[in-house]
Amino acid sequence: MFKQRFFRQTDLITVQSKVTEPVYSVFLNFNPDKIKQPIINQLKMNKLTKSAAGLILTLCAFSFSSCDDNSDVIGLNDATKYGYIKVTLEGTDPNGDDFEVTRNFKFAPSGSPQYTSSVYTYDDDGFYQEFDVTRYLGPLNSGDGNDSYADLYLYNENEGDPDFSGSELYITTSITTDNKEFFTLSEDLDIEDEDITSYQYNSETGKLSLKFKTIIPGNENITGFPLIATVNVNVTVFENLTPGGR
Repeated sequence: MFKQRFFRQTDLITVQSKVTEPVYSVFLNFNPDKIKQPIINQLKMNKLTKSAAGLILTLCAFSFSSCDDNSDVIGLNDATKYGYIKVTLEGTDPNGDDFEVTRNFKFAPSGSPQYTSSVYTYDDDGFYQEFDVTRYLGPLNSGDGNDSYADLYLYNENEGDPDFSGSELYITTSITTDNKEFFTLSEDLDIEDEDITSYQYNSETGKLSLKFKTIIPGNENITGFPLIATVNVNVTVFENLTPGGR
């Protein structure tokens, strides 16, 4: 059971004096500057932290927006280090307005180089070479949201004097207009020997370069007008050691 304790009036006075005496002492010694200064310091620190965070975010945004062929962003430099297929298209859109666009297909697909950055050389009984190169306009592969790409198949059956009969470049890309319209080109560009202005392949370095220019008649492309394609290929390919090549 709890015991009750009855205070005498003299006890109450004594207790009150012991409690109130320190309280009065606190208020008499109160110095507002001792509280104000730490608050000011904390506000300054918060402002400095926000400024530093803003600077870091700005630098990060600048780094990503300035990516180019020599970018060192993780993943992107691996996708672009094997070269590009650059295509300039000149023509007239379905509305009858002239256009000229350049597409730099520079992103190699992930995975095996076969069919995307490969060459197979056959020289046991005769000679021929097959090059397969695919490059995308963006870092995503087809099926992941990027259907704009260039696919080169180069066939050479003459080692001394290259003969590229049967070679072609397939491209698909969309072109927008100033009127907020678009149309999609999906074209096979036949590569004729007479259209080639430059060709080089170094088997030691794997460097392949090719330049050609061709015209697709209006009745053979979606615009209905002649389409001029100027192509610059500068890629690295890997020798395919698999018997049969393809």
